[in-house]
Amino acid sequence: MLDLLIACPECDLLVRREPVSMGCKAKCPRCGYTLYRALPNTLENSLALAIAGLILFVPAITFPVLSLTLLGNTREDTIISGVYALYDAGYFGIASLVLLGSVIAPFLRLILVCYVSGCLRMSYYPLHLTRYFRWYHRFDEWRMLDVYLLGILVAMVKLVDLGEVTVGIGLYSFVALLLINIMISGSVDENYFWNRIEQGLDNGG
Repeated sequence: MLDLLIACPECDLLVRREPVSMGCKAKCPRCGYTLYRALPNTLENSLALAIAGLILFVPAITFPVLSLTLLGNTREDTIISGVYALYDAGYFGIASLVLLGSVIAPFLRLILVCYVSGCLRMSYYPLHLTRYFRWYHRFDEWRMLDVYLLGILVAMVKLVDLGEVTVGIGLYSFVALLLINIMISGSVDENYFWNRIEQGLDNGG
């Protein structure tokens, strides 16, 4: 696998993939774009972050994100209740996109990172491991936690003039979940993952 050519995403130059020392980067000789990095403890870090993300996932989507008190009445909303509200209002397409981008895709991404890194950590190489790691990339393109967080912040600004707005534990969990997802993207050494998967499958698992 190290002998394959890879294309630079910036200038499309074909570069032969070579092993790099731990903590070092492989850069495109033409434009200097970072092609891949050798990250230390990538399996352990990815697995730990994925487990932490799964723990935070339940409070992030089920606990109140915002509470609005207006004329003595208090209403608490969660991410799931927001999806239901869109469905009830007839916005089925938008509700489906919000459900996919803020719940389904991030959750499956965490599951896949946890499973793949756990298998590699235990030197267990089932035949479907390659397919699961490809799915991780596909779900990574669909996650929209940052977009949903921006929508929550905009709603807070608009609602603050109507009544008393209180931030719930769900929002704190959601922000922590967003940060963990960003950290996972930086901790997964894809070159190392693919090499381990190929070597394990070539050796018969």
